[in-house]
Amino acid sequence: MDKEKRGRQIKIILVAIIIAATIVRLLIGLFLPMVLLGEAKYDDFMMTEYAEGIISGNWLGDFTYKSLIKNASFPILLCFSHISGLSYPFMLNLLYIAAVLLLALAMNKLIRNRIWTALFYIFMLYSPVMLHEENVQKLYRGGYIIIFAIFVIAAVIGMFGNYDNPAKTTGYSVLLSVTLPIFWYLKEDSIWIMPFVIAGLICTFVRCLIANKRGVLLIKRICCYVIPFVVLFISMMAYKSINNKYYGLAVNNDREDTYFEAVITDIMKVENASDGKAWVTQEALHRVMAESDTFRQMAYEIDMSCDVRLKEDGEVHGDYIIWALREAAYAHGLYDGGAAAWDSYWEQVHKELSEAYAEGRLTKDSESVYLSGIARGFTLSEMKEYYMGNAREVLLALLTYRTNVATTASSTGSMEQIERMHKLSGAGYISESSTEAELQKYEKTVNLANLVTHIYSMTGIPLLLLSVVGCVLLLIRYIANTVKKKPNNDGWMLLLIAGMLLSAALVIFAVMWFCNFLTVYKVYDYSGGAVIFIEIVEALGLFYLADIATAYLKRKRDKSK
Repeated sequence: MDKEKRGRQIKIILVAIIIAATIVRLLIGLFLPMVLLGEAKYDDFMMTEYAEGIISGNWLGDFTYKSLIKNASFPILLCFSHISGLSYPFMLNLLYIAAVLLLALAMNKLIRNRIWTALFYIFMLYSPVMLHEENVQKLYRGGYIIIFAIFVIAAVIGMFGNYDNPAKTTGYSVLLSVTLPIFWYLKEDSIWIMPFVIAGLICTFVRCLIANKRGVLLIKRICCYVIPFVVLFISMMAYKSINNKYYGLAVNNDREDTYFEAVITDIMKVENASDGKAWVTQEALHRVMAESDTFRQMAYEIDMSCDVRLKEDGEVHGDYIIWALREAAYAHGLYDGGAAAWDSYWEQVHKELSEAYAEGRLTKDSESVYLSGIARGFTLSEMKEYYMGNAREVLLALLTYRTNVATTASSTGSMEQIERMHKLSGAGYISESSTEAELQKYEKTVNLANLVTHIYSMTGIPLLLLSVVGCVLLLIRYIANTVKKKPNNDGWMLLLIAGMLLSAALVIFAVMWFCNFLTVYKVYDYSGGAVIFIEIVEALGLFYLADIATAYLKRKRDKSK
């Protein structure tokens, strides 16, 4: 009875701590001021314009150089919070709490330790990545990318852990079916999470086979694993259909299945196209234009658009060359005739450039590796130099959160832009007209958020090292038990840890590739998914360190009796 009573008391204490921690975290999220960037015309403010278009029944607005650039999940979520009367911060933080809670419950099935689950929940709940200005203070998609990545990860882990429970497997399948399409259309490169999803569900299927699940039961399981992909496919078809209805092009965006994308690839892959931070040098761009009469028609607009983006080295850096081409096309009037005419123009350019390649007037780069046709390539030597020269700094930023910060920066842009963004977000923000009292109120919350980040930053490396020790001990225990032919689930946990680490590495590798012209600060901003994977692995490593150490001390104490 005493043991049962003590168990109930521990449960009550854990629940009380979780509720208190959740309330405090929600309040921090609600009182962080928004930084409304009206000047970010291709990011924050464009999402506002997209949302206004949806509310007015005009999808993502009229067809212009801003159309078909970014996906629609974020503006749809923004519309939902606005129409429902919820402020943007409230909905963002509420969904984050729900995502972390579901992840903790999914992990609990694997770990079966209430205390660890409670600590894991709090650890993830206060993750600095969701106290970072880029993800929670801007009216942009960074925060939702992390939230729905957690939902997806929770669903996959939930199905993996509950492979023998039909009801829970179905529930997690529904969760994955709902959240995966939303996540997919939050950003244009969401494919990075698919290796983890596919590998996780394959491993779950293998567990079913090993457990001798056969017949109708196995078929039901397979349906649960396949349905999320079917729903994603249907979502893709529906999304393309909507774009076709409003713009006349059945595509996701202008860099996928359009002739604009084909021309970008033609340019990116020309020999000696890139140099340093320039994905396409001005010399290479003019070399390509010289081989296409149609492309050369807007040479003046291209030069003007590039001139305003030139850096100290006289080049346009990174993917800004793509934005330059969009604006040049807009200035040339290509968007006036609608999407079909716009695509027909690029089709003709692509045809002429293809002929130039075929006839040898242009030479394709045969030495570089390309992750995508719309990004620069790297030779193996360039790749080695770039990654070896920057990997340490990037990893330190991810592990120590040193570029993670909440801010009291003022909103930018015209008052008309700021008010339009405020109307949609329904959140408090700082402007040049903010009073001293308002600033002080926000500063307290910002300082608290930064204090949390500082604590995580100071403990980041020590916890990582302890976690590595825990993972190594887990591997040793698995090998020892396997040799002794003792049944255990350590192998599955090691597989899960390896999968998450590989997924994190994939994210970091891809982000660094596309951000070679940006600072480490921006690499961190775009690597939120990797941070989440790393934090989960850290927590698991710490658990196994404590679990194995406790078991060892118990055996030692028992022997001494």
